[in-house]
Amino acid sequence: MQETGEPPARIRLRVGDKKFEAGCIYDRPDVANYLGRAPSNPRCGFSFVIETAMQGTPLSLEARDNLVDWTLVFSTTVRGTDIASAAQRVEKENWELADNKARYAWWFDRPGNWPGSTDPLYICGWCVDRMGAPVRGLRAKTERNVFPAKIGIQRRDVRAIFPGLQFAHCSGFAIEVALPSGAGTLDLELLGPDERWHLFDRRSYFERRRRTPAAALRAEERDVFRAAAGGVVSRFAFWLEPRCNWSRMPKRQRLAGWCVALDGPPIAEIRAITGAKKSLARYGLMRSEVKAAFPGVPGAVDSGFLVTVEPSLGSSELVLEARSRDGKWEPFMRRRVHRPLFWGRHENAYGDTDDYSVWIKLYDRPTWRDRRSIRRHIRQLPIKPKFSILLPAYNSNPRFLRRAIASLRAQLYVNWELCAADDASDDPAVWSLLQRAARQDQRIKIVRRTDRGNISLASNAALDLASGAFIGFLDHDDELAPTALYYVALERNRNPTARIIYTDEDKLDDNGKRFSPYFKSSWDPEFFLTQNYLAHFCLIDAEFVRRAGGFRSGFEGAQDYDLVLRCVEQIGPGQVAHIPRIGYHWRSAEGSTAETTAAKPYAHGAA
Repeated sequence: MQETGEPPARIRLRVGDKKFEAGCIYDRPDVANYLGRAPSNPRCGFSFVIETAMQGTPLSLEARDNLVDWTLVFSTTVRGTDIASAAQRVEKENWELADNKARYAWWFDRPGNWPGSTDPLYICGWCVDRMGAPVRGLRAKTERNVFPAKIGIQRRDVRAIFPGLQFAHCSGFAIEVALPSGAGTLDLELLGPDERWHLFDRRSYFERRRRTPAAALRAEERDVFRAAAGGVVSRFAFWLEPRCNWSRMPKRQRLAGWCVALDGPPIAEIRAITGAKKSLARYGLMRSEVKAAFPGVPGAVDSGFLVTVEPSLGSSELVLEARSRDGKWEPFMRRRVHRPLFWGRHENAYGDTDDYSVWIKLYDRPTWRDRRSIRRHIRQLPIKPKFSILLPAYNSNPRFLRRAIASLRAQLYVNWELCAADDASDDPAVWSLLQRAARQDQRIKIVRRTDRGNISLASNAALDLASGAFIGFLDHDDELAPTALYYVALERNRNPTARIIYTDEDKLDDNGKRFSPYFKSSWDPEFFLTQNYLAHFCLIDAEFVRRAGGFRSGFEGAQDYDLVLRCVEQIGPGQVAHIPRIGYHWRSAEGSTAETTAAKPYAHGAA
């Protein structure tokens, strides 16, 4: 305690050549009796656990506050015993455990009931150093085995509890422990700033016959617990969109997410490293939700990134690094990934052995008998409305544009027209492709704008060509399901008052593999005000579209949302119909909002 009544900021102990630092973390109300008055801050106690040699070793105690250098407080010579007794070892462990309980804060999210040990034992939670130092490692120990933990797991909830601790945001950990057959104790240790392992918790476990089998882990839990131990504790907070299976990586995998620097200079660049390959990310994409989560962090609003990685066959390490303008590269994520040589029958391009691939095969792949029955049913429909599909194009990928047109020509319902507008593309292949398609099918109408405008003007140019009863929208790189227009026509016959009809959707990768289905709810006007969930695939009564004035400039990126909002204002009860079938395949190409909403930051402002 200083003469001012304030405890020093730091305490340092020198034992020979070794130095140990600590802070005043214990409440000592008894100091008032020593000083003769109550101190302004009773938290002035400290403790050290040290090991000394048998010969005499100099020991000194120093203190400092935030303004002055180290000041010698006490010095002496100490000598250790020849052989520590069992009681002395237990006393030392108890002292260390008490000291660590005062310095570190932690919480176990799992298991919820420690005495009822499971097999295997899954432990996860968080741990922070109240002195602000990072926890560089964590492990569980039985009598014979050591189980390293995965650390550096993002915990925004812990950051809210300890806003003043720099590394609280990455304080999460997870361990999978294979307990021995007999009963015993499990020690949990952390790697402190002195590069020594410190015991901070000790638990007992049952004999194997008294344990209960561990509950099956969900896919995301398996990814955390069964990943290789390690992790990165850094000054960065980040998030990756849950898109890939790390243990079944494809040849090329795009990663999307965000990353911000909570301390120090802001981020200028991000890169990914897999083996000897380094890939620079597209950084600076708008993420308004990150700004809301970190309002005082510089660069949070432009923290989104996209990067394509190409892992080697077999097992390799993936590292994501960030760099400030004048700084060095610093890792913020590190993990093992695996790219298999062979793929399973129902695996998609993202390595997911998911149920959706099986679902498609069972329920969304019409056979030739189904197609024959649908065509027969179409001929019997009393109402056969004409659908005008608008397709604005600008510098489109010819392969994707060709597939978009082909998906429309493959419709089982044939009373449609395609109204395509080329917005003065720089690539002449776009207009040539549209001309060739128009010559092959008279239902395809095309127009070319002389001046480059925007997607709203191009969509209005396509709208001027439309003569159908309903207007639909198809992006130049997306595809329609072959039964999409049939089910829309069927719904129109079942519900003649419907003026807006929409279907479910999923996504397509570059190779045409389907994933990420979006099974939508029925019409919910309040939910629609939060997001444009009608967009893919949506058809609107042509009279409503023209009465609303078509597309408005200034809303590029959300021009379809703006139009549907104005059309919704005209509808009455029961005039919005939902078809619970996948009718639209949204292309998840680089630069598309199907990949990440940050790909088109201007769309946020437009919406």
